Order: sequence, then C-alpha cells, then structure tokens
Amino acid sequence: MRKLAALLLLAVLPSWGLSTKAKRRLTFAAVAVAQILDVHSSLGRREANPLLRGPDGRFSVGRGVGVKLGVLAGLWAAQELYPSQEWNWVNLGYAGATTAIAIRNYRLPAPKTTPPAIQPGTLPGSP
Repeated sequence: MRKLAALLLLAVLPSWGLSTKAKRRLTFAAVAVAQILDVHSSLGRREANPLLRGPDGRFSVGRGVGVKLGVLAGLWAAQELYPSQEWNWVNLGYAGATTAIAIRNYRLPAPKTTPPAIQPGTLPGSP
C-alpha cells in the first residue's frame, strides 16, 4: 500500500515545465486514482459515512461510486470554469487525504462473510 501512495506522489512530480492547465489535470488525475483506491478499499466493509452506506451498513457500490463521481464532476467543473494554480494544491490535498483513508481501510481486518440466512419456504420442495 505504501508503494501505491508513493506512486501517486511520483505521478505528480514530473510536472515541472508543464502549463498550469496540464499541471491541474495531472493533479486531478491523482485525485481520480485516489478515489478508485478508496472505493476498492471499501468494498465489502462497514461504512462510517451514511451517504456511502447501504441498508446493511456496508459500503454500497452504487451509492459510493455515484457520490464520488458527483464530487469529481463538480471539482472538475469548478476547475474548468475558474482556472487557477491554487487548484493544484486543492487536488494534491484531496488526493493525499483520500489515499490516507484508503490505506487505513486496507489495514483493517478483512470483513467476515456470512452466508445469507435461509428463510423457511424458500428451498425447492419445502412447505
């Protein structure tokens, strides 16, 4: 996991000599990669954020991906409408925080999978 975080950081280092727009897009790519890591690290686990939680209390892929894509779309739109160098710092901070959350999720013990309860009358041939 530390290697992934290091790769994320190294991905934004070669931005010297690039235009402001190219740097902003490169750091935004780091945010997108961090969000993918966070989704992957949350699969099957209990979720603390009620916006991303399903009815069983675990991470809901549909809700989670939907909310995260919405946040990314809003961030992208804001950066395209109001271009500035300061967005690079916003992106790097957001990517770093999200990567830290993903690393924490990966360090948690694996979720125990329990088979679904069999309800009476659901098996073929049962009364």
